[in-house]
Amino acid sequence: MRRHHVQLESPFRRRSGDVLVHGHFGRPVLAIPPAGGRAWDFDDNAMIESLTDLVQGGRAKIYCVDGRDLDEADERGARAAYDAWLVERVLPFIYADCDGPLEVLTAGCGDGAVSAAGLAIRRADLFPVAVCMSGRYDDDFCDSIEALHADHFEWIGGRVLVVLGAANDGADEAASAAFAASLGYLGIQHEIARVPDGTPCGWPAWRHLAATHLPRFC
Repeated sequence: MRRHHVQLESPFRRRSGDVLVHGHFGRPVLAIPPAGGRAWDFDDNAMIESLTDLVQGGRAKIYCVDGRDLDEADERGARAAYDAWLVERVLPFIYADCDGPLEVLTAGCGDGAVSAAGLAIRRADLFPVAVCMSGRYDDDFCDSIEALHADHFEWIGGRVLVVLGAANDGADEAASAAFAASLGYLGIQHEIARVPDGTPCGWPAWRHLAATHLPRFC
């Protein structure tokens, strides 16, 4: 399996962000870890291993990035800067690595799920599918989505699908259900995906969700 590492200028405190690429061909998948996570977290926690057939079969190239910085005083500003880095720095790198623009699937865990959802909803022309795992969509994030213009929601109506993956955790399921209700009210296509009973929360649940749902779109 091809494995390639680059560093890109970023808004992080360390001033650079890592991108770890897995695969040689296929649909690009932007993989976003929880806040404070690093680009190699997907590899270290067997997420890439769970997608071996997809990657080695040439159906997907996985672009793992660093997560958003933790403990930012201005969380909304920090998220906006992070999401802008994904669009303005990481996305052009993905296009260059794929020899041209392609639709990119987003997949995120924890805080990364919130970024994945936001990217798809705001820029469905670039990210038409988001697989969001254990996202906690707080009031500030939901308010920022609902503040988008009505014409925007009409435009994305048939362009985007948000998959809300929930682990076996009451707070996880409640967050996904509440955000699903908001998406339904706004007319955004979505679905809730759960893991089998007994699946531990965290990376085991995320491995199941990724292995189950990413192949649907690659």
